Amino acid sequence: MDPRRTVGPDELVAGTPDAAPGRRRVWWVAGFLVAAGALALVRPDVSLVGERMVAPPTAVPSATSTPNVTPRLDGVQWAPRGDLVGDTRFVTAALQRIRLQRMDATRVYFAGRLPDGSRLMLAGTDVNRGMVATSVHALHVPRDLPVGAAVVTEASALTDPQQVLAWATRNVRDEVQLLAISRPGPVRFEVSGKVEFAADGTPRRSWTELPAEDGVAVVDLGRDADPIVTVRAAGPGVFTLPLVVRVTPRVPVAPVLKVSGVALPGYRGPTALSMSRALRAGAGALVDLASARREVIWSGAPWKQRRLALVLVTRPDGQRFQALVGEQDGVGFPAGVRALPRAASARLPWLLEPFSPQDPTLLLCPTGPGTLVLRRDGRAPRTLPVRADGVAALVAPGPSPPSASGARVTLLDPDGEPILITTLPEPGFDNPLALD
Repeated sequence: MDPRRTVGPDELVAGTPDAAPGRRRVWWVAGFLVAAGALALVRPDVSLVGERMVAPPTAVPSATSTPNVTPRLDGVQWAPRGDLVGDTRFVTAALQRIRLQRMDATRVYFAGRLPDGSRLMLAGTDVNRGMVATSVHALHVPRDLPVGAAVVTEASALTDPQQVLAWATRNVRDEVQLLAISRPGPVRFEVSGKVEFAADGTPRRSWTELPAEDGVAVVDLGRDADPIVTVRAAGPGVFTLPLVVRVTPRVPVAPVLKVSGVALPGYRGPTALSMSRALRAGAGALVDLASARREVIWSGAPWKQRRLALVLVTRPDGQRFQALVGEQDGVGFPAGVRALPRAASARLPWLLEPFSPQDPTLLLCPTGPGTLVLRRDGRAPRTLPVRADGVAALVAPGPSPPSASGARVTLLDPDGEPILITTLPEPGFDNPLALD
């Protein structure tokens, strides 16, 4: 790997391309970042992890005639839908509010009520940044709040009329309200609001069909939904791959999360800000980080000066996750998440497989220095050192390195006493969104 090249988040936890599908990339993280990157392409002022929200103005201009919704570019053209499309007063006021921050907003995709009685407008700005796309802005107006005091957030970017557009938020009762919209016509939606984890940490997801009228579905997912929910569609002329939808928080989130261990003298991981952004983009898909316990259990720069940290994240319900986050050239990135088995140690080692033939296969050991015994079926056991930084080199760089997945590992302390015995996870362990 060229050390000058910027490393993508999936490159730290995935196998070599010629080993696919046995050691595939963490495609759910990559897919989320690609979607965020598409939004950044058309709206460069938008945060990748949904942190940026535009504050309401101090005053709103007086209403004028019905707004002009004729686009200047040939973006995604859908007829406006929703039970408030015919309410000229609301449509005019809502579009004016959006235009205070997004002056080129021209397309109205939705204007309607949500289950809790609040109102929502989705309006888009057609732009051309090497491709024609429509950046979609959301104006959510809670009950008893004037339109002019509502907050503008970013929903998504549309580049193809076969896409599904979805938006979700938490209301004052902490319930998740979801809107899914596609091209007009018969479309069937399914939604999954939460990933469940078996005792061994295996993720599983169930889907509920939504009633959809003319390509629109509005639903209340309740309080027990994840920070990211998923929607998929079926029908002629729509993409069928699941769409991940980050739930807009009810109140702005703090830019920096407090993580236990970051301030300790031996910490060598990402900066607090980079770690916070990476945790939100990774573990934040499954955990409300504001209510979870967060603790660094390992940190270091084991290869090519990429600063990494392994963070133990514990939800209030007791479900634990390990989240690997990193930083390179001042940019933080998520590098993988896995749910821990209920009976397992919180300090299970993390298998860092190579992305290129120039990378070794490493084991990050939160248990600290010592030795390990590596056992594979049909092979003699190997004893390897665990360095002072808690890193063990399992396989040297090479054109076709063997995968260490499934190997049985015994970790020993510096005195040779056993600390932990585990089996290294199979490929795909860090795909907790269960979208395969």
